[in-house]
Amino acid sequence: MLLQQPRAARPRAASGRRRRRCRAKELGGDRHVACHDEPFPYAVFQCHMTGRSATRAYMITVQSGVRGNDPAATTVAMSALCHRDTSSWNPAHPAFEILGTKPGGAPVCHFMPYANLVFGQTVAH
Repeated sequence: MLLQQPRAARPRAASGRRRRRCRAKELGGDRHVACHDEPFPYAVFQCHMTGRSATRAYMITVQSGVRGNDPAATTVAMSALCHRDTSSWNPAHPAFEILGTKPGGAPVCHFMPYANLVFGQTVAH
């Protein structure tokens, strides 16, 4: 029989958990162009423009080991897009199944994969 200490009795330092700090900064622009890399032996991108004001772009930074002088501290930065208007999307889009929503429902947000690009443009009104 294996006995285990009650959770509250475990020392925090030995729990193996590390502190993380997450920051989100909105990237400017009314329109965005997202470019996705294609599987070719050289750089080929498939790009598309998002609808005006329908998408927001963010830079997400996650930093681990934020307390003290942690030699194993790491920082990861990735861009993310939030599609606020999905009313014209195909109802069979996998995002709706994953998020349990439907076209025109909650915004759909996702990280941009490595080597994909996002450009923003502010349009004069």
